[in-house]
Amino acid sequence: MLMQPFTLRQEQSVAQCQNGDRFIPHRCQFNRQGFHCTKILAETLEEEDILKQDISRVYVEEYGKHLQSALNLKHAHPRLLSFCCTSLPEENQPKEVCQWPVRCRRRPLIKQPHQILDLPNFKAEFFLNLLDWGPSNYLAAALHNCVYLYETGDDPIELTAITNGYYSAVKWDFKGEKLIIGTNSSLIEVWNTQNRKLVAHTTCNCIASLASKCIINALAWHPSNKTFVSACSNGTLLLIPLSSFQLQSEQTSIVQAHQGQISSLRCSPDGRFLASSGEDSAVRLWLWPDLTPGVEIIIFDEPVRAIAWHPWKPSYLAIGGSISGAISLWNVNKHTEEAEYILFDSSALLCGLEWSPVTGELVASIWISDPAEGGEQLGRSVIVVLRTLNEVVDRMECCAGQIYYLLWSPDGKEIATVGSDETLRIWYFLGPSSAREKDIWRFLKPLAPATSRLLPCRKRKNQNVSPYTPKISRRSLNSSMEEARYSIHHHSFGCIIR
Repeated sequence: MLMQPFTLRQEQSVAQCQNGDRFIPHRCQFNRQGFHCTKILAETLEEEDILKQDISRVYVEEYGKHLQSALNLKHAHPRLLSFCCTSLPEENQPKEVCQWPVRCRRRPLIKQPHQILDLPNFKAEFFLNLLDWGPSNYLAAALHNCVYLYETGDDPIELTAITNGYYSAVKWDFKGEKLIIGTNSSLIEVWNTQNRKLVAHTTCNCIASLASKCIINALAWHPSNKTFVSACSNGTLLLIPLSSFQLQSEQTSIVQAHQGQISSLRCSPDGRFLASSGEDSAVRLWLWPDLTPGVEIIIFDEPVRAIAWHPWKPSYLAIGGSISGAISLWNVNKHTEEAEYILFDSSALLCGLEWSPVTGELVASIWISDPAEGGEQLGRSVIVVLRTLNEVVDRMECCAGQIYYLLWSPDGKEIATVGSDETLRIWYFLGPSSAREKDIWRFLKPLAPATSRLLPCRKRKNQNVSPYTPKISRRSLNSSMEEARYSIHHHSFGCIIR
């Protein structure tokens, strides 16, 4: 009598299993694509936020892989799969992104700044470019109506001064011998810093058509050191060959490049392109030597300042949206966006981008208006070192206001940061011991070539938070491209990417 209930229950369970084993679902219920997307999202969820990412975890995982390889241990691949009958939302679908060439550091190396300098009367404005670190190891700083030269360990040297107005831009040539300086009264000067003499000077040609004078916001040299370009507050580019500087009417050419002020000028390492960005949210590429219109990239509805060329792959251009907090990596040869990252924190602003000339890592300065936990300050600056757009390998934090300037030393071992607190800080980018080492490659990993992998997509955060965001009247997209995030148009400018 005691065995009868057990027998009945066993027969009932066998009858229930005839329709299918409860541990092996039917193949018709398999959703392998959904499982693949779920797995990718689970692996990258904690790694996405670069502001909260634990940089030590990356190195611990890599150490475990090297240890496992040395001990000849094998991974235990589990065969447990999770299945779902519904696919993921479209905004969470993974996309393929590109890994740029990089020689990443083996561990966090940045410590505390080893030099701190005071910059009185420093104008921390969005459209001005007041600092530059030249190949001769001199830092040039435009402090109101004076320009100073500073070398590590020496006293600052006053190069020039004006009585009316102020200096608005400085830029070294690629040899560190000449320095071009712009003012708020349309004046452009070329100085020989070796003998401290003024070589030549000229004015921006836009004042001939406008009643008021312009402000020289940005300057850029061509790698050949034979020509340079100036950008002013009226959106004008002025190309000036240095060989015949005095023949202004014949040797200069003027281009109306942007609507509004121009904030940045960057020449590509191979000298093929000149990138300009400004108040109208457009990033335009011009072809040397005549500044022929090339490509126009419009992906933000906000002024753009942060643009940087990759030092080893001249076709890679990093663009940062100051308000949206987005970093976009573009291949200008293919006219395609290779990767994109959007900051999680809605209060974060992207202030600057620079590529390391030694490691190929991307350095980004981010301003967070919300105070840190337990802090009393109004905001903080975070500078992150990225080996991919969502992987942080080093980080430094300081309460220095918005940091628009990231300057490299001639050897690439030091980086200078300048914030709105009128303070210049110099850091050892590869650690204090790298200053004494001739062979710095022991601090770095082998060169990682360009690769691609899947990352989840996210929508941009609300960008209607800026009092000076211009209204852009965009043309309607073609019906076949309505769902695309950007599109390519043919225009009198050339190729326009929106």
